[in-house]
Amino acid sequence: MLIINYVKINENVTINKLLDLTQFISSERVNNIKRFRFEEDKIRSILGELLVRYTICKNSSIKNSDIVFKKNEFGKPYIDCNYGIQFNLSHSGSYLICAISDQKIGIDIEKIQDIDIDIASNFFCKSEYDEISSVPNLKKYEYFYSYWCLKESYIKYIGEGLTIPLNSFCFEIVDENIKVIKSNEEKKEKFTLLPISNNYKAAVCYLAAEIETISEVAVDDIITYFISEI
Repeated sequence: MLIINYVKINENVTINKLLDLTQFISSERVNNIKRFRFEEDKIRSILGELLVRYTICKNSSIKNSDIVFKKNEFGKPYIDCNYGIQFNLSHSGSYLICAISDQKIGIDIEKIQDIDIDIASNFFCKSEYDEISSVPNLKKYEYFYSYWCLKESYIKYIGEGLTIPLNSFCFEIVDENIKVIKSNEEKKEKFTLLPISNNYKAAVCYLAAEIETISEVAVDDIITYFISEI
């Protein structure tokens, strides 16, 4: 099983619209939100956890009240229960994206922005940097962020944080076939670049047989779902 949901946060999403729903998220997150200075960070934090809970509850027998989040020694969150569901969450710009699976999972999304492409020489493998350098200028950002998302999704999949250097493993992309090479060994994990938005790149690393669904969820649908639980 592998299900991916994502939401776009627009100008109609306000903190006041979400405050009543904080009763459905963890007390730890509620306390963290109080320390945030900017409204957009509060919105992203509340909606991020709601998206995870919504995706799990809609696709399993788990009740929201049964979901308890814990973190491993490297800070990767997981569900503290015996339901066999794993999840991963990422955000960038106006988007939040969540993946759930019955096996290990890692997902990442990045907004495409103007950056110094040459930083890839410090963080990427030589083969990856050479490919980015070889394409026309208009394609360089697309290639850079494709590699960046793939690497982040793999690191999040492993769940050991930044203890793994980005240049310690390399990706080979041939059309839609993507594989990762680490210590000269091709790994078993699967990778897919996700078509979320023209201005964003997203990637998922997984072991499941296939991706069952990739769906955009309206913020109002999430709000309605939890309000119905009151």
